[in-house]
Amino acid sequence: VYCTEKAYTTALERAYDDAACKPEEVAYVETHGSGLPKEDEVEAKALATFFKRDDKDGLPACALGSVKSVVGHTGCVAGLVSLAKTALSLYQEVLPAMPSFEVPLSALDANSNLHVPKRAQYWYRNKDEGSRKAGLSSMSIDGTCVHLVLEEHKSQSVQVVTERRQPLGVRKEALFTVEGADAPALMKELGSLQSFVSERKNAPIETIARHWFAKNGQKKDERFGMALVASDCKNVSELIDRAKSSLNQNPEEAISGGPPVQDRLFYSPRPLGKEGELAFVFPGSGNYYLGMGLNIGVQWPEVLRKLDDETGHLRDILAIRRYAPWRQDWSAEWKTNARQSLVDDHNALIYGHVAYGMMMHDLVRTFDINPQAIIGYSLGETAGYFATRTWTERDEMYARLGKSSLFVSDLLGSCDAARKAWGLSDSDDVNWTLGVIERPAEEVREAVSKVDKAYLLIVNAPGECVVGGYGPAVQEMVHSLGATMIPLDGVSTVHCEVAGQVASAYRELHLLKTDPPKDRRFYSHSLGKSYEVTREGAADSILNNALDTIDFTKVINEAYNDGVRLFVELGPRHSCSRMIGKILGEKEHIARTAC
Repeated sequence: VYCTEKAYTTALERAYDDAACKPEEVAYVETHGSGLPKEDEVEAKALATFFKRDDKDGLPACALGSVKSVVGHTGCVAGLVSLAKTALSLYQEVLPAMPSFEVPLSALDANSNLHVPKRAQYWYRNKDEGSRKAGLSSMSIDGTCVHLVLEEHKSQSVQVVTERRQPLGVRKEALFTVEGADAPALMKELGSLQSFVSERKNAPIETIARHWFAKNGQKKDERFGMALVASDCKNVSELIDRAKSSLNQNPEEAISGGPPVQDRLFYSPRPLGKEGELAFVFPGSGNYYLGMGLNIGVQWPEVLRKLDDETGHLRDILAIRRYAPWRQDWSAEWKTNARQSLVDDHNALIYGHVAYGMMMHDLVRTFDINPQAIIGYSLGETAGYFATRTWTERDEMYARLGKSSLFVSDLLGSCDAARKAWGLSDSDDVNWTLGVIERPAEEVREAVSKVDKAYLLIVNAPGECVVGGYGPAVQEMVHSLGATMIPLDGVSTVHCEVAGQVASAYRELHLLKTDPPKDRRFYSHSLGKSYEVTREGAADSILNNALDTIDFTKVINEAYNDGVRLFVELGPRHSCSRMIGKILGEKEHIARTAC
């Protein structure tokens, strides 16, 4: 006997009435989801009607899942399995995945408020929506239906904190380190590691790595170190053999990257860590990608919990509904559609990028990695201020952006600032175009001076620049240089005189309470050097960056002259690491992305 839509809806109504809870307060529903077409159709219609709401931004807010898609139908205990899963999801603050899901039933497709996660993710929330709540449904073979509403319980016990640190269990890769005074000492340590691993070959690789670290600790006084990242015991053995061979042949040769190692083995005969300073580098916009930040939330949820404690609108500030993305339709074109949806939401591009820099910063800091310098590339300067808690008013910035037209229509979208600067009418197409060309800055400056409405926006590295402006003018300028332009999207009309049309509003947006850490130097592109960060000074620096060309080459060389040798990029992808490599060339340095 199948449950009717009326019986299902009645169960929903009674549950939420008993719980004194509104449907919009629930962010996850564990469905019965049996896979039987008739049951699924009834459930889809009832859920689509009951959880429908008119969200102001049209984005979904409630996730759906079904444990049966993972473990199968467990008969008379199916409801208890769903209860266990839902309780664990609340406890671990994880929205569970339904990886086999592709396309919703038509009844469900009509409701844009519901989404189906394909990957497990941290349970992001806005605090004003209250505590996390979930619903779960179960149908029986006699046609009845029950629905429960669960609410999270907060506990600060040590046991709870420990068992919530890795909600997805042991990791599939692990880091091993060996340290010593010289090459023979490293060889000896590698031998010890090989024996240690072979004696524990049946244990998970992360468990072995934790036991190795507990046994050896970190020998900070030793001059040399070697790092190995392995996926299993065989992989550890292969890396050790490669390391021993290299040390035997030439202990003065560095080991880093290249097949088959690919950054799984690292050794430097001239370590820079004790003498050289470390800089955190925050990249600019345009590096975004779908799924950005999801792994951090489930692998290191304490990073997100800290941000959640500090932030009122974390879900929206991370723009996770765009980046995850939160959607129902996972058919063939989903990536194209989701990416376009993200690009069209200009504010989401901006604050999602900045928030990701905060996440990466906090994650890297958990490994006791502490920088002496902070360098931001374009939007990265803002990310650096927020990540280091120089600025803490995240919700205030989010509110300001929500009321501002700067990144909606002035500098992005219809690009009204450019329209005004160029004297165009409302019907004229601004056709703002920008991209990367491989030509020296001097040549680009000369070519730009001969073309109206074309600009040198950023000097990335020797022989590499970002140019932009009116499409035909930019193409004319690029053609005059005999160059090829790699186009970029999702980047605003800044780093040129166009931004002068909104200079006052742009500066006002970036006037925030400012309290920089005392032990770090902040670099400004407008000044071309480090400076003492103040409320007015930070706003001026960001404004001046928007009004004129950024010279990343100059700032990196200045930081190098100040003693920085290690550059860790904290943001999506690896654009800054690549550029730093081109800027510094053969000079001793290390530039790596944490992404």
